[in-house]
Amino acid sequence: MAIISSVIDYQVENFKQNINTPNNPFASKLLIKVCIDFLLQHINDIKAPICLRCLTSLAKITPGLSILLETSIERFRTFIIENIKDRKSPDLTMAILDFLIVCVNSQPALLGYLCDINTTSTATFGNSTILQPIVELLRWSTENTNDVAASDLFILTVTFITQFWEQHTQLLVDYFVKINDFWKNISTPISNTRVRIELMDTGEKRAVSASFRLLTQHLLNYTTDQTGNDFYDILNKLITNNCLLHWIKACRTFFQANIENDMLNEQSLSFSFFSSVIYFTKALLCLN
Repeated sequence: MAIISSVIDYQVENFKQNINTPNNPFASKLLIKVCIDFLLQHINDIKAPICLRCLTSLAKITPGLSILLETSIERFRTFIIENIKDRKSPDLTMAILDFLIVCVNSQPALLGYLCDINTTSTATFGNSTILQPIVELLRWSTENTNDVAASDLFILTVTFITQFWEQHTQLLVDYFVKINDFWKNISTPISNTRVRIELMDTGEKRAVSASFRLLTQHLLNYTTDQTGNDFYDILNKLITNNCLLHWIKACRTFFQANIENDMLNEQSLSFSFFSSVIYFTKALLCLN
């Protein structure tokens, strides 16, 4: 299974120009069926995350995955919901989130089904939506920061959610912003200023960066009338509690330490980390 996943990933990265051709041998209904059947029949198997990553790779190059799922689509949605909820296997939960992230761009029809969107004149969500478990996972990851998987789950969850802002998917954006503690949970890594910058690990930096990216997207794309008080309450807390000042000062320290021969080392992971702080600050200044 791991070999198949690696081969598919190689195909995706090196033959993207052939993705939409009918002769693409990797856009295989049979291989998709094998992956789906394995996942639904061997949920607790240690190879399940690898199998799901195979399916994620196939989702990038195979249009209409929802049709290929055929009669298994409802069971597949249940599989995703249950494994996001129980988190017994962090690797599997992360693989599910990676799959959902790919689906936003590559499988909109399947994502619509997984979100259980009722296609009526006033679109709503059914009881089998994956969105509520996603909200619960976000909340759990901010309340259980000592868990070894919490940081990675937070990053993937926020990355998935942020794509709805980037694509201006208003129905899904509205779903999240109506959650009372949504912005509080999103800003949790930014609010934690107790850790010294130089002592932060990669996961902590990526979590802060993910938080700033979503806040920036909302600042840039939604007017005051489209935003509830919760969002601005969080912004005020970040400013009055000197959280934003903390990260701005960290930027200065970073740039002083990473300029070599008058050139900024943009290959550093910290560059993307601190650039998210700068973009947020610029967006905030634009409002004023």
